[in-house]
Amino acid sequence: MTSMLNAYAMRTTYYSVQITQRAREENDNIIAYLAQERPSAAAKHILAFKEQIARLHWLPARFPKIRERFRNRRTYRHVLFNDRYRLVFRIQRREVIVLRVLHQAQLLIELE
Repeated sequence: MTSMLNAYAMRTTYYSVQITQRAREENDNIIAYLAQERPSAAAKHILAFKEQIARLHWLPARFPKIRERFRNRRTYRHVLFNDRYRLVFRIQRREVIVLRVLHQAQLLIELE
């Protein structure tokens, strides 16, 4: 079974991942907030963030579309990580663009 998955992964297309400045700043703010009370939570968040970014390189369309609707009618997706955060992204050709890093409870009012 593992060899079948590896063979499939080798045939799939690699996507480059770009993280917008806004998403970087949001992630940095989350890390700073977590580090104030529990440095270990900040370290866990950093690791989980890096793992999710790595997952976006392969088959990013497997992640669910977000339910929020926006005027530009683009399709946005998200991936949950570290029990309470989500990366919001869109796929453009062979590139994944990470637009936001949010707490799950935050409402998406704007993306781009």
